[in-house]
Amino acid sequence: MKTIISNGLIIGVATLVATFVINFITISIFPEFQTIYENTDIFREADDPLFMLYLLFPFALGFALAWVWNRVKHLFSGSLFKISWDFSILFLVVVGVPTFLIQLGSFNLPVMMMLSWLFTTYVNGYIAALILSKLNPP
Repeated sequence: MKTIISNGLIIGVATLVATFVINFITISIFPEFQTIYENTDIFREADDPLFMLYLLFPFALGFALAWVWNRVKHLFSGSLFKISWDFSILFLVVVGVPTFLIQLGSFNLPVMMMLSWLFTTYVNGYIAALILSKLNPP
């Protein structure tokens, strides 16, 4: 349990930072996304108390992935990078693609914006897998 909590916290911090970096880069490439993010008819304002859930999400994900990793790590072998690649592709298929399809069908937003979210999902899965396979190897 201690390993799940500590790994979950590390993953949470790492993926929160990665998400902000990717968002910054994405907004630099597609400046119109900033206007969309600031539209309070679509997204909550940063000072809305419920916006804290956005900041807590990486930690919930980190704890969940650390828990799952303890149950499936024996299925992965190879180098740190191969294990991370394999786990992150599994994560992308199980979480990213279905979420992308729901977003695509639900939001009237640019497809590139939603693809950036899909990319962020993959990167966060890869970062989590790197951390997990390094700190709690198969």
